[in-house]
Amino acid sequence: RVVEVAVRENEAVHKGDVLFRIDAEPLQIAVARMQAQVESVQSLLDAARSGYSGAQADVRSSAADLDYKKQQFQRLKELRSRGLVAQQALDDAANNLAAARAKQDSNNAALSKAQNLLGGLPDTPDEDLAGYKLALAQLAQTKLDLEHATVRAPMDGVIGKTTLQPGDFLAVGQAAMPLVANTLWVDANFKETDLTHVAVGQNATIEV
Repeated sequence: RVVEVAVRENEAVHKGDVLFRIDAEPLQIAVARMQAQVESVQSLLDAARSGYSGAQADVRSSAADLDYKKQQFQRLKELRSRGLVAQQALDDAANNLAAARAKQDSNNAALSKAQNLLGGLPDTPDEDLAGYKLALAQLAQTKLDLEHATVRAPMDGVIGKTTLQPGDFLAVGQAAMPLVANTLWVDANFKETDLTHVAVGQNATIEV
């Protein structure tokens, strides 16, 4: 929807002059949405880094616990072979060892997931991660679309016949108004037989 027409028919304009503007509100909303998306991705990556650090700590803790449970099981197994402890104590130690192994596997999986969220390299800057780069590219596109809501003259010239008014709707690709360049040229429709001695760069005399 056209909200402003800054020129009139037969008006001379210079390159960069505003010709007209379309409704920028939907585009401004799109820019705000994508800015929020970029911030959201950044927050997710920050959370992933924190999660990675926490997962590393959990893996170290569960690894230490697993080593302890292995030693405890081996010690009780030896004592059981000598009849110094009940079978129940050895069974409990075996269950504890199995639980410790499961915990270690779970923590390793969590660490791997956190690492994958960061492109496999936890120290990689946000700007080098695919998800963040995609969000930045989409933000740049919405900003470019917003910039195009103000249509400027691409060259010096004169506005031709136009009926564009505020409130009009323009379809994608629709011509809004003619802009005739200041450059002068001559249409010369020679017959093929007249071109025998014509060459590029020759001077010509014309009469109007």
